[in-house]
Amino acid sequence: MRGIPSATATHRLLSAAASTNATLVKGSPGAVHRIQGFNNKASAVFLKLYNKATAPTVGTDVPRKTIRLAATSNFDFELHDSYALGIGFALTTAAADADTGALVAADIQCLNIDYR
Repeated sequence: MRGIPSATATHRLLSAAASTNATLVKGSPGAVHRIQGFNNKASAVFLKLYNKATAPTVGTDVPRKTIRLAATSNFDFELHDSYALGIGFALTTAAADADTGALVAADIQCLNIDYR
């Protein structure tokens, strides 16, 4: 897209751990441009993006965006979302902001978050 700065870095999670995978991608202002990967789980998984300069506290911090990842499917989202504090993410088994449902190891594979 013309006029939209492109990503300058990629955060990679090759295989999800048996947890919520709460992660700080960038501890300063930035933008998320694309998210790709595969949901290996037989049910939906919820990717939660946080506007934080530290790793999110899943179940307590309120996500800025929640994205449903369909069961046993590839996903590829183009975004142009700015984050004033920093970029964090987590993966849970339900959509509710307070959900802390942990994944099973390898539920999500090859998660790539392109950002600047």
